[in-house]
Amino acid sequence: MTTKNSINVGGLIKNMLDSGFDTNDCIGELIDNSLGANATNIKIHLLDTLNELKNVILFVDNGIGMDQTELEKCYVLHNRQDANDERAGYFGIGSKHAKIHFTQHKYFSKTISKKNEPQSQLFEIKADWKTAVENNHYNPIPHEITKSGEEIWNKYCINNNGTIDIIPCDEILYKNIKLNINEIIELFGQRYYLYINNCSISFIIDDIEYTVKSLDPIQWDLVPENLRKEIIIDVRKDNNSDKLYCYFDSPRKKNSKVYLDTYNGKSKLVQNDNNDYLNNTVIKGTIIVKSVYMKEWKIDKTNDDDEIEDDDDTVETNNTDKIKRKYNLKMGGRYIQRNKKLIDHFKIPYPNSGDNAKRDYIALSRHLIKFNSNLDKEFQVQINKSHIKENDINNHIYETIKYLNKKFSENIYDTVHKKELKQVPVKSEPKPDIVKQEPKPDIVKQEPKPDIVKLEPKPDIVKPEPKPDIVKQILTNEPLPLKVLGGKQSTIEPQLRLKYDSTKITLYENNKELFIFKTLNANKLGPMFYDHLKNLKKDIFIKFFDDYIKLYSKYKIN
Repeated sequence: MTTKNSINVGGLIKNMLDSGFDTNDCIGELIDNSLGANATNIKIHLLDTLNELKNVILFVDNGIGMDQTELEKCYVLHNRQDANDERAGYFGIGSKHAKIHFTQHKYFSKTISKKNEPQSQLFEIKADWKTAVENNHYNPIPHEITKSGEEIWNKYCINNNGTIDIIPCDEILYKNIKLNINEIIELFGQRYYLYINNCSISFIIDDIEYTVKSLDPIQWDLVPENLRKEIIIDVRKDNNSDKLYCYFDSPRKKNSKVYLDTYNGKSKLVQNDNNDYLNNTVIKGTIIVKSVYMKEWKIDKTNDDDEIEDDDDTVETNNTDKIKRKYNLKMGGRYIQRNKKLIDHFKIPYPNSGDNAKRDYIALSRHLIKFNSNLDKEFQVQINKSHIKENDINNHIYETIKYLNKKFSENIYDTVHKKELKQVPVKSEPKPDIVKQEPKPDIVKQEPKPDIVKLEPKPDIVKPEPKPDIVKQILTNEPLPLKVLGGKQSTIEPQLRLKYDSTKITLYENNKELFIFKTLNANKLGPMFYDHLKNLKKDIFIKFFDDYIKLYSKYKIN
């Protein structure tokens, strides 16, 4: 039994339609469930007809699956779970909201599942939302697979395990999904950009598969090192009050922490040299702020741009530069990431005062704000887990974030814009008497000295050889050609072993550390090293690994 008789089931289901979930949120809820089940392949079929059903969303994954008991729990209304950093979900009730939203409680939904274990059975469960509302009765019971359910499973399942949700959809919602599929693909490419490297997500509409591609909104890996910055904030609570303090590295003094005092009128930085705050506060969580800027994002206004607000998305134009400028301004701002999922984006309003050139740097810069579930209360994470309200974020935390964002934009302006101004040649009018003055004959007719004219440039200066092949390959993360390494292909050397995580790559020989290569690109470079390990002899691979680290240091590749 999933509900008690005293509960007004019909009213509860109707109220769930007004819980702040839109169509994209509901698709995201089902994706979150699949990711929580360790799925590596998610396919969302939009079927105009399925047997006797119309406008069906078929949500398929190859996760760990569910047995009979787990299926029943899956359909318990308001079956809450505690938040943790491993799940994109939070409250544990999103999948029911999604099914009620898509059906608009006019139809039923059905779930078929099979555990990824030997001798597992297929089970299915059906919830009739229409009957539950009309008769105030809701009691879905899982059972062995039916013939029609088995036919669907055999046709659409992935690897013969996982879960299939069969959801007849409201006609208007169904058509809107098909109509806006390109925008949905882009949205989920950003929202799940960190997951997509390990899990394929695609929509299948009219036998055409639309694959969701990873879209890092701040393009961190593409931004030069001098145009990006990462700051770690320790959020700590005072032992004697409810005040929060956000400590981060001092911009002026090494090995020292500061926080922005927002509690005494005007905000100001407070230095803490002796780390006594560690004894007076307890850690609440950690926030990582990553800020970036690219010169390519800045496109100067045209003469007629002054009549249009920079952040006005309603104005249409055919001017290519204007379209690019408006898109880049739209992409600027703060991206909020909870655990590994991007849950919201706040544009920074285009400044209406101050240096005109500096305004673009403030509005175009992009900032990623990363936090874990232990700060859900401070960020006021909503029940749909895909939105937060900017004004509801803890004031001290958000003022600190905005302060760091502004400082980043100002520093970029000082280092980039002013440097560019110095490089622009000053166009001054030549004096008339100098322009019209005839050059002296002996200067005009003077032959250049032979030793200067015929002097050959030094080979080491004019034709430097910094191994451009290797550098180019490293910068693009492409496999290095064997001829550069001077080796031949061979089978994998059993004495060598490669291990990598998010921050370093370690090479072991006979289980002893041989090299440690620290880099923020470890997750990308690790597979490349592993491919070469399989194809190169031991001594050649060790030399390649050592040379790569030296090139990395020399060319500051990241």
